[in-house]
Formats: sequence, structure tokens, C-alpha cells
Amino acid sequence: LDQFLQSKTNQRTDDYGGPDIDCSAPPTSLADNAYCANGINRASRLTQNTGGVGLQLTESHDIFGAKNQAVVGVNFDRSTDRYAQNFQYATLTPERTAVSNVNAFNPAETVNSLSGSNKILGVYLTDTFSPNDLLHFTASARYNRNTETLNGFSVDTDVGDFGDDFDEANPLIENHTYSRVNPAFGFTVTPSDKLTLYADYNEASRAPTVIELGCSDPENPCGLPNDFASDPNLKQVIARTVEIGARGSTEDKRLNWSVDVFHTVNSNDIQFIATSTSEGYFDNVGSTRRQGLDLAVGGQLADLSWHLVYSYVDATYRSNFEVNGESNSSADEDGNIQVRAGDRIPLIPRHTGRVVLDYAVTKDWDVGANPILSSGVFLHGNENNANQAGGTNGEGAEV
Repeated sequence: LDQFLQSKTNQRTDDYGGPDIDCSAPPTSLADNAYCANGINRASRLTQNTGGVGLQLTESHDIFGAKNQAVVGVNFDRSTDRYAQNFQYATLTPERTAVSNVNAFNPAETVNSLSGSNKILGVYLTDTFSPNDLLHFTASARYNRNTETLNGFSVDTDVGDFGDDFDEANPLIENHTYSRVNPAFGFTVTPSDKLTLYADYNEASRAPTVIELGCSDPENPCGLPNDFASDPNLKQVIARTVEIGARGSTEDKRLNWSVDVFHTVNSNDIQFIATSTSEGYFDNVGSTRRQGLDLAVGGQLADLSWHLVYSYVDATYRSNFEVNGESNSSADEDGNIQVRAGDRIPLIPRHTGRVVLDYAVTKDWDVGANPILSSGVFLHGNENNANQAGGTNGEGAEV
């Protein structure tokens, strides 16, 4: 918090080009407060509402003497997001508490206001064909159409823009439409009711969110990200997944197990690109990859149910890009770091283990536990995995 507030104060002081301000005198304008304050108080409110309706029809009818089931459906969902943020300049106390500066020129004004809606129309068809009891083939396709509307404004709070756009509201009015057909196909082999083998390929898409679309201009970075502007469009994220696995159980079904191997590549993945300690923007950064395996075994022992799960996830960037990382020892003199294909994605552990226990004390009462153990992760700001604690960055600062 201290580092954030100090960086914002220094930025305003260094960039300010207006008339001289005496911080020992009572403020006479909002610019006086912005220049002299060493703290900020923010209060934000986010309201989200989602509703939808769906219709699905299923038809089971033999084809050429073989079992076949077709499913067709349509669904419509609508979500709304309303965001507002109040902003007021403040003074830091010795306990590092930000106390708002109370004067006529420092109102707690709304500096960010954004209303957005997302309408999603989906139409899908799935067909499963079983030529015999051993083989089952499935093919499906889903058409998605996302329509997103943004309406709001953002006030420029940077006193470095005094005489230009400082304390002026910039409108945010945008309309975006995304559409795509996502296919999937696979097969299942069932040698018995105790063993199932499967393999499949599927594609999925994700449209940028209202917040991401409201903060995607590198020329107008957002504050963590709380400042919005009418920004460039973003591409939707496309995920392509190949999966192979098996699951089964013992004859008495007291022991069950599963194993799954997966490989997913995201195209046009969206990353928050930091441009300073407290600002940045969302952008498509190319491809990312997540691959690994899941192992699980569980069962029933008298009144005790147990389940062990292990996951290995290798999550890496597959494209090169640049981000700000002033607290990274490998940052250059401008505070930037280079992320390269093969660098691990922050906050995703490679190894994760879970134990799920549930004991039936009586027929009406259960007690349980769910411990989770995971390996270490890289933090945001170390996307290039090269930071060394106690090192010195290109600016000569020890980090």
C-alpha cells in the first residue's frame, strides 16, 4: 500500500505543469488537493445480475439397428454489470491510514461509472451413436453469439494532465459482438460396467468481459483496473483441448479410480499488462498452454468415505510479450521485463494434492476434512520467472 501510494504521489508531482502550489496553505482547488495529498481513499460498488432461459429436446431412436441419441437445445442468458467508484484525496497517518482531506475543494466524487450488459445466445446439437455395447461415438457443435454493450464515463484524476483533461469525464460507449461455432468429438470404450476408456477433442470460446473491454487501451492504462475508457476491441479466447482417460471400480464398487491426461492451448489469451506499479491494461498476448494429468482413487471403508486426488499442471506462455515489473530484479532501466515462450504462468502450481474424508457419525450427522497441499508458484510481477530476491534491477534499485 505504501509503495502504491508513494508511486502515485511521485507521478503527480513530477508530471505537474500548472501554476505553483503552496502545500502549507489551505487548498483552493481540486488541483491543490491532488498535488499535495500523499494518499487516496477509494470506495467502489459492483452489482451483477444474471438471468436466462433454456430449452432442450432429446430423441432416442435406433439407426441401422444401432442405438443413437440426439440432443438439440437453445439457451439465452443476459447479465448486467454496474460499477461505480468514488475517489477522494487523503493524508496518510503515522499508522498508514488514509484520512480524507475535508475541504470544499475535495469532494468524494464518482470518478468511474460503468454499466454493461452481455447477451449470450447459444444453439447446440449433440449426437451419440453406439454401434454395439463396446463403442460409443459422440459429436457435437455449439454456436455462441455474445453481444456486449458498455456505457459510462471515467474522470481523469492525474494532476499531470492539469490544463488538458484533468478532472474531466471521458465517455465510455462501446458495442461489441462475438460469434463462433465450437465443435467437439470423441469416443468411449466400455469393456464392462466396471471400466470405461475415453478420448475426445473439443473447442471452447470465451468473449472478453465487460471489465476487460473497458480497459484495453495501452495509451490509457487503468488503475488496477478501476479507471475505464472507450478502448480497442479484444479478440475472444479460443481453447482447444485433447483429452484421454480411463475410470473404473472394483467388482464390489468399494474402490474406484480415474486417470486423465489433457493438453489445452488457448489462442488470443487475455492478460493484464502492467505499465506501472498501479496501472495497466488488458490485451491479447498470444497463446498459452496447460497440460498435465489428474489421478484419483477413492472408496468406502465402513462409515468412512475417502478420496485422494493428485494433479500435475504445466502452465506456460507460448508467446513473447513485455510487461512492467519494476519490483523484478531482471527489469530493465524502464522497469519492463520480457516474457518468453516457455515461462510459467503465475499463481498456477505444478503439483496439487487433495484428501477428502467424510465420516458418518450417525445416519443424520457427517464430519469431514479436505486438506489441500500444493507446490510453490510464481507471483504476478515475475511472469518471466527470473526475479532474484535481493537483486538489483536495471534502474539500480534493490528489490
